[in-house]
Amino acid sequence: MEWLNYHHLLYFWMVAKEGGLVPAGKVLRLSHPTLSAQVHALEDQLGEKLFTKVGRKLEL
Repeated sequence: MEWLNYHHLLYFWMVAKEGGLVPAGKVLRLSHPTLSAQVHALEDQLGEKLFTKVGRKLEL
């Protein structure tokens, strides 16, 4: 998987740790749409949904 890099893993980990795109974006100083696009790209490449929405939070 040549396309996978440190940023994909960092963004995935931070969204999981913070429980959502907005809190992770604040920590990483990235916009919600930027993180969302990166997570969706990672999901598309893996062919799996990585998060499920529970209320207002995202969970693994």
